[in-house]
Amino acid sequence: MLKITVLGSSGSEGIPQPFCKCRLCRNATGKDIRLRSSYLITLKDSTSILLDASPDWRQQALKYNVDFDFLFLSHRHFDHTQGLEEIRQDFNTWKRSRKPKEKRRIFLIGKKLHAWLYNAPANSRWKESTQQAYQQLIKNDFFQPKTLIPYQPFFINKNLTVTLVRGKHGGCDCNGLLIATEGKTVVYLADIAFINGKLNSLMKSRPPNLIIAHAPFFYVPKEAFELTRHLGVEQAKKFPGKKILLSHFSHRAKMTHQEMVKRAKEIDPRLLIAYDGQTIEI
Repeated sequence: MLKITVLGSSGSEGIPQPFCKCRLCRNATGKDIRLRSSYLITLKDSTSILLDASPDWRQQALKYNVDFDFLFLSHRHFDHTQGLEEIRQDFNTWKRSRKPKEKRRIFLIGKKLHAWLYNAPANSRWKESTQQAYQQLIKNDFFQPKTLIPYQPFFINKNLTVTLVRGKHGGCDCNGLLIATEGKTVVYLADIAFINGKLNSLMKSRPPNLIIAHAPFFYVPKEAFELTRHLGVEQAKKFPGKKILLSHFSHRAKMTHQEMVKRAKEIDPRLLIAYDGQTIEI
């Protein structure tokens, strides 16, 4: 069994957004209240992988009683990495190092993102930055970085492999993660907007049980740059996955959760609409 828990399903602003008077933010209740996007993958043997470190990490960890063994970071944008600052606080890394009996967690990360986080100068400007948090978590032995080679499976154990996949999110490099265990596969695309031939071929050759895709709008955006930054629902329906979980919703979609559920069923019955606290077992 493989279990996916949605810790947050919003885009970078969260829903409701402060100071916004739109219909969604003004009336948000129930499944329309969304924290920033992050997911927990839990395997049968209780091994767990946290997908991205949301700025809402502390609230998510307490609300859903979250712990994890591995933390995958997809790209440098704050809504996917800023939770590292909260995680640093959790371990008091500026005061101490990991004790021998404490669990050492592992960063799963691409080489470029690791370099961007790890090589930032440690001066007053960076002292409380996300980069400094990443460095302290490694330096004080709370985390060990594992830089993944694109499209080369990394064996966590004999029953679990993870594979880094690459894409683009606007002008930013963005990575995804393919998680395979006991014949089941989940692909996390994060904010990848451009599906290259290698990634598309990989998914077609081994249709995933579930694809987690960030597709924040159900409309054709007026801003041309948005088409290069995120997937639209019409693109997501072309994926070969058995189920496709759409997430990372912006309040600019102007659709409630139930309205999106209805629309998704009309587009493709494989499409699922994420909401905070949702669990999926495959």
